Amino acid sequence: VFEDEKNGVWRYASDTLWVEIYRREQAKPMRCWFEAEVRCAEGSIGPRMIANDPENWKFGTEYPYKIARKTGTVLAISNDYAQLRLQQKKSRPGIIIRNGKVYSDRTKKRGVKDFPNLDCLAIWPDGDMKVFYSDEKTAEEYLEEGAVDVLAFGPILIRDGELNEKGLNQYGTSHAPRTAVGMAEKGHYWFMMLEGRIKRSTGDGIGFLAEKLMEKQ
Repeated sequence: VFEDEKNGVWRYASDTLWVEIYRREQAKPMRCWFEAEVRCAEGSIGPRMIANDPENWKFGTEYPYKIARKTGTVLAISNDYAQLRLQQKKSRPGIIIRNGKVYSDRTKKRGVKDFPNLDCLAIWPDGDMKVFYSDEKTAEEYLEEGAVDVLAFGPILIRDGELNEKGLNQYGTSHAPRTAVGMAEKGHYWFMMLEGRIKRSTGDGIGFLAEKLMEKQ
């Protein structure tokens, strides 16, 4: 483990996992964001959903750092806030699967103007990750294909190496905190978090992190 908070560098290495985090800063406009590169050894478990116990979502949420400390997790970021949509009894909270169990199969039609539009990120046990439009697959189809976790967020930032220009122009254009994740290949991932609404960082639209992820391909 290596930590240099002054210069914004953190590293972790084991036989199966390598994590390197950098703090990035920009003066005009003022932005501060964190880029985490993650590499997993072949055959090890890739990114997984570790959140509040799904059976107890009604009791609210926790900060990622608290979840990480409880579970011994090396790196944790905010997820899709699915528990809030379920807690608020939204009619269509999106397709939500945690550890192979379906918590919702009700989603929105592709192209709706709502933000988030509930596009999906599916995660497989071998570390593969793929993005799909909100109504592209059913919950049952995800399970049949072996996905263990499905997040409902949106919009998709990058798919098949191309920016989702339509989605980036339609959703999340205000200056705000943002979180994103991408896969370069199985076992090699990027996690990003842009601070916002604070003195050192105004935040930005979702396109900011999309461009940063494109640079990592």
